[in-house]
Amino acid sequence: MAYMKMKPIKKSLKRVIDYILDKKKMGKENLSFSHHANQELADLEFGLIRDETLKREPKMKMSDRENLAHHIIQSHKITDKVTPEMCLEIAKKTAQEFTNNDYAYVIAVHTDKAHMHAHIIVNAYSHTNQPKLKNYRSAEKLLEISNHHCLSHGLSTSEITRQKGTTSKVYPKKHEYPKTAREQLAEYIREFINQSKSYEEFIVKMQSANIEVEERLNNDNLAFKLPGSQRAIKLSSLKNIPDNKVSLIKERINLNNELVETYQAMPSEAKNNIMQPFTNATPKKMYRYSRDYWLQREKSLANISTSVKILNAIKTHNIGTVSGWKNLITNYQKDVKNLQIKKANHETEYDNLISQFRQFAVVTDAQSELKNKLMAKSMEITALNEEIKAKKSEIIVFEKAKEVALKVSNKKRKQ
Repeated sequence: MAYMKMKPIKKSLKRVIDYILDKKKMGKENLSFSHHANQELADLEFGLIRDETLKREPKMKMSDRENLAHHIIQSHKITDKVTPEMCLEIAKKTAQEFTNNDYAYVIAVHTDKAHMHAHIIVNAYSHTNQPKLKNYRSAEKLLEISNHHCLSHGLSTSEITRQKGTTSKVYPKKHEYPKTAREQLAEYIREFINQSKSYEEFIVKMQSANIEVEERLNNDNLAFKLPGSQRAIKLSSLKNIPDNKVSLIKERINLNNELVETYQAMPSEAKNNIMQPFTNATPKKMYRYSRDYWLQREKSLANISTSVKILNAIKTHNIGTVSGWKNLITNYQKDVKNLQIKKANHETEYDNLISQFRQFAVVTDAQSELKNKLMAKSMEITALNEEIKAKKSEIIVFEKAKEVALKVSNKKRKQ
C-alpha cells in the first residue's frame, strides 16, 4: 500500500540528510531538489535559521530533545506507474504547498526499493518569521495535500503512519480548531475585495457586516474591530493576506475591474476558450478525494490562470502585433542569459567558500563568519533562481500572447 510517514528529527540532522542524498539510494536518476538551502550544507543552514529565531524570540523554550526538523517519507504503491520524475514532481508540489515556502526543505527520490518513494526533510524553524512547525498539528494537512497531488497524477492515496514502535499508526482528527479573529477578518477582507467595484464600496461592505472601520494617522493603514471584539486589529498586521495596505487594496480592486472590462470586451470565440470553474460538482457530497473532481478542478483553474496572465500581459505591455511580442521575448531571453551568468559566478564564489570552510578542523570565529557568508551567498543564489524562473514563466505567457496575436492577424487577412 501507499503510505506517508512523518517523524521528528531531534538530533543527527546531518546524518539523516546525508542518508537521503546517498547516491546508491538515489540510483542513476539522482533526482533531488531543495528550497532555501544548499543540499551539501543544509544542516548548517537549518541551524543558522534556528539561531536567528532564538535571537529574535529568546523566550522560546529550547532543549536538547527538541524537534530540529521533520522527516517525511512519501511512498507509492508498487502497482502504480510512477516514474522517478513524477515522484519528484509530486514531492515538490506537496512540500511547496505544505510549507508555503516559509520553511527550508530538501527532497530526494530513492529508487533502491521495489516501490518508488521520496524523502523530504523540512526545517522546523521558518526563515520568514512563521511559527515553529509542529508535526502533531500538521500530519493531517500533509496527508490531504499529498493525496490531492497523487490523485491529480492518477495514483493511489495514502495513509499517514507514525515511526516504528508506536501503538497508534493513524493520526486521528480530534477536532476543528476555531478560527482566530485575525483569520476571520482576513476572510472578510478577501471576500469583500472581490465583490467591490471601488474602495468606497469595500468600506461600506465591511461596515454592513458590523465591522467597525477606524482610519489611522498613516493614510495607508486601517484598523478593524469585529463584532463582540474589544480591541481593533491593524490592517498592516495581517500577514496572511497580500493586500494588507490601503494602497494595495485599491490596486487589487482596480486590477479586478480592468480584467473584467478586458474580458467583456473580448470576442465571444475568445471567451469560449476560457474554461469556467468546475461548479457542477458538490465536494461535500462526493468522496473526500474524488479523483474526477480534483482532475477537472485543477485543469479548469490552470486554464483560467493562464488566460488571466495573458490578458494582464496584453494590458501591461500594450502589444498587439506578432513582431512586438517577438521583440519582447528576445529582450527577456537576454535578461535570462545575463542572470544565468551572474548565478554561475555566485555559485563559483559559493564553492570557494565551501572549500575554505572544510579546511577548518574545529569551530572557530573565522568558521562562524564563513557560515554567515555561505548563508548569504546561498540566499543570493536562491533569489537569482526565483528571478530566472519568473522571467521564464513570463516568456511562456508572452509566447501564448504571440499566438493570440497571430490568430487575430490571420483572421483579419481572411476577412
